[in-house]
Amino acid sequence: MAPGRHRQTASPCASRRRSGCSPNVDLTVHLHRRPEGGWTGLDTTVVFGPSGQGLTSTVLHDVRGPVGRAEQILTVRPIPGA
Repeated sequence: MAPGRHRQTASPCASRRRSGCSPNVDLTVHLHRRPEGGWTGLDTTVVFGPSGQGLTSTVLHDVRGPVGRAEQILTVRPIPGA
């Protein structure tokens, strides 16, 4: 798959035919120790406000417990002409 095509299929705005899109605005990950084992668990909470802006907050964990957090800013906007 060509690099540009891969980017287009990964984008919710490019790959879905809907009246709105949710571009990736920002993602921050902080770890306080190196994860152990082959799996990383995600305990995620998502909230949206009335204007379409939101936040995803995730606790990252492995077999020993929490290893860090991930925070992502969200926005949902209408697609022009949809």
